[in-house]
Amino acid sequence: MPTNIDQGTLDYYAGIVGLDPGSVSLELVNEVLNGIFITNDEGFSVLMDQYNYDNATKQIMLDIVNNGWVEEIETTNGFQELDSSDQEFILLANTVSMDLNPERNPNPGTAVGAMVGIIAGGACCGPIGAVIGAIVGGIAGSGVSDD
Repeated sequence: MPTNIDQGTLDYYAGIVGLDPGSVSLELVNEVLNGIFITNDEGFSVLMDQYNYDNATKQIMLDIVNNGWVEEIETTNGFQELDSSDQEFILLANTVSMDLNPERNPNPGTAVGAMVGIIAGGACCGPIGAVIGAIVGGIAGSGVSDD
């Protein structure tokens, strides 16, 4: 990803993956990048507290982040009571957690970035924002290390 990102650059890359121009905003990119740094410095729970997710959503998400992929997540306590948008958010996060585990992807920054992107994108734009955030976060996070 280029170091100087403007809306034209985002629209170009959005078009490559089949998204409409303007569907990825600079604000979302900056939110995801800021979230990656917050997560690296303070942890996912601090990041989750910055968004308006209900307690059940936060708890399930933190379980995924801290413990990895949750088998049969639909049966997790509180999942069925979540609104459909939060359920989609959790299902995406769980799938990304499974796909970006250390055995499949040795760069932990990619997984951290994707999870941050899901959190930030989902909070601002619902399930579509979560998907876009995961992509942006995964790309951005792959270039960030804990060092």
